[in-house]
Amino acid sequence: MRNGTGPLDITVVRDGKTTVMKDVIFPTIVDSGMTLGQADFYVAKEDKNPVTVIKHSFYQSTATIRLIWDSLFDFATGRIGVDNISGPVGVTSAIGEAAKAGPYSLVYLVVMISMNLGIVNLLPLPALDGGRLIFLIIEAIRGKPIKPEYEGYVHFAGIVVLMLAMVFITYKDIMKLFVK
Repeated sequence: MRNGTGPLDITVVRDGKTTVMKDVIFPTIVDSGMTLGQADFYVAKEDKNPVTVIKHSFYQSTATIRLIWDSLFDFATGRIGVDNISGPVGVTSAIGEAAKAGPYSLVYLVVMISMNLGIVNLLPLPALDGGRLIFLIIEAIRGKPIKPEYEGYVHFAGIVVLMLAMVFITYKDIMKLFVK
């Protein structure tokens, strides 16, 4: 069951009675090479209080983080191509669309972008915080620091690669604007 497209056990509370439905399979659609589930039910409103807000914030945050990790994995394995990645130009377009859809969509997208940046920054790549963390782990294992100039060379190379990737992705975003 990858990406939530397999059978699920759903707990339903209706009129005070709890029922567990086993092996529920939701219909799916494929969009841009990604399989998306379509829920065919309505969700009842829950009372807003600090406990439910914290609980649902936690659930929504973990679901978003998992979506980001799954997307990174799908990109790394080739399931998602470069055409499905957006840089600043594509993100600006998405923010405009989310703003038109309403404040909830806009806030959700901004939170998702923030979480995405945090997760990507922790990847073990040179020039990112995750790359620095790798150097700290290596230094802890070795028991002595790595020469700063060597670490500087590695991070510089990482910055060059990241900048080239940004130029490439921005170019693709701009081309998408003209192709529409």
